[in-house]
Amino acid sequence: MRSKFWLNTFKYGRIEPCTVPGTALNNTVSKGYHFWRRIKQRTRQLLENPDGKGRGWVGLFSSMLVVAALVVVIRDTDPHLSPFNKTVLDLLETVLTGIFLLEYALRWWVASDLTHDFRYSYHRHRRRHDLGHWATLWRALFYALLQKGRWMRQPMAIIDLIACLPFFPVFRNIALLRVLCILKLFRYSRQLSMVKTVLKGHAREFTAVLMIAAILWSLVAIAFYVVERGDNPRIQSLWDAYYWMVITVATLGYGDIVPHTTMGQAVAMVGVVVGITISTFMSLILITALTELLLYLRENRMEHQIALLSDYYIVCGLSDVGRAVCSNLSAEKKWFVGVDQRADRVEAAIREGWLATQGTLQDELIWKRLNLAKAKGVIIAVNDEATNISVVLIVRDLAPHCTIVACSATPSAEKRLLKLGATRVVSPTQIGGLQLTHSALRPTALHFLDLVMKTDYSELEMEELLLPHHSQYENMSLMDSRIHSEYDVIVVGILPHHDPMSTLPQHDKMIFNPRADTILRPGDTLVCLGHEDDMQRLRETIGSRRA
Repeated sequence: MRSKFWLNTFKYGRIEPCTVPGTALNNTVSKGYHFWRRIKQRTRQLLENPDGKGRGWVGLFSSMLVVAALVVVIRDTDPHLSPFNKTVLDLLETVLTGIFLLEYALRWWVASDLTHDFRYSYHRHRRRHDLGHWATLWRALFYALLQKGRWMRQPMAIIDLIACLPFFPVFRNIALLRVLCILKLFRYSRQLSMVKTVLKGHAREFTAVLMIAAILWSLVAIAFYVVERGDNPRIQSLWDAYYWMVITVATLGYGDIVPHTTMGQAVAMVGVVVGITISTFMSLILITALTELLLYLRENRMEHQIALLSDYYIVCGLSDVGRAVCSNLSAEKKWFVGVDQRADRVEAAIREGWLATQGTLQDELIWKRLNLAKAKGVIIAVNDEATNISVVLIVRDLAPHCTIVACSATPSAEKRLLKLGATRVVSPTQIGGLQLTHSALRPTALHFLDLVMKTDYSELEMEELLLPHHSQYENMSLMDSRIHSEYDVIVVGILPHHDPMSTLPQHDKMIFNPRADTILRPGDTLVCLGHEDDMQRLRETIGSRRA
């Protein structure tokens, strides 16, 4: 029975609780197997997942251990330490490096599933190749260990290995090896991991430049060694020439090694030019990579901020009209996100402190990133009919109940946008002409409207108040509501609510200067005019439920 259990386990690559009576051992092994699988999964989440639960505390604790190990190494170099203190420091370093060794072993353990890889490779070779049992086992074991080897070749895995090597006494005397543990901070710090991401994303460029630098710098060092050897007492070996080469191309110029021959001076001049040129190329690659990374991080941060918003507005186009819309929304303290295809306009909006992102308005992916389902309205400030039509169609398809306000240049475009689903279409040209006309014919009346509509005039404001269900003003006449007498607020208009399920004719026209006996219905929109404090009190009262 036991041999059959292990045979089925190896054959099918899994362990399952056996339901045959008398197989308690099998069930115990199965439970133990699944228990270790859960432990391994949790360990992987704790060590490898940057967003895992408790990952921040693990990183902080590990960083403190790295700093403590570095302090121990520094203190251990003091020649005046007493034997007791030196023994304590050696013991402390052994403990710290032992923890690093344990961490390395755990990371090696969770890097891949050795059992799964072995079984997968074994069955694959048995099916595809006519090999003997032992040959198949050897290939399966090689494949499983190869997955571990791939992890061990990663830069951070090599750094982890170097950090734990001083645990063994044979490596304890290598001082530089003990200091390199500080490189483990790149794993635990998200800020320092940016450098790792940059190097990983531009590894080919850096590798190419480093190879060219190694060849040219070696050529300079060898040439300097050949022309200076025998005439320069400071050049005794090729290592001295390489040391001079690094100091020279880095433009440090310590002065301990200087050329003594004319050919040596020529080689030094060539080396300086080569060093500056290659250093410039490396700096350009690094700056370009960091710029790309910063832009990527900023986009991620912007998307995260947008994902947290609700009942906000999306402003399409950040030209002069779009910027004016954003300024008004900002003055009204409303949340909004600006979208434009041009990077310079997005940069200008971000400098103003607004949420903005770059993208093509005709692309549905940008609308999914904007979390359109939570938006309250979309304002299209683009003076292009084709773009406006595309945006209206996309928004109406993704968010059928979203408010869409678009601008148009011609009356025909206005009709098309309304037919396609725009809630309202505004013509900047027509509104500008009307304002110019009223400024000449009715300057006083227009001045009053400007005071009401301007956001910087805080004494008087015009507001739309929606009458909710179960409000204390529900089914009450305007006179009985005593809005004007109690709150000193004037109701200048009422937009009646229309029930889409009702068979009665729709009365969606605004009722201006409503009569005192006008009944307030749930869903009606009251256009009110009054002072800011009075408007706030009325807003709170309307929102309260009827007793």
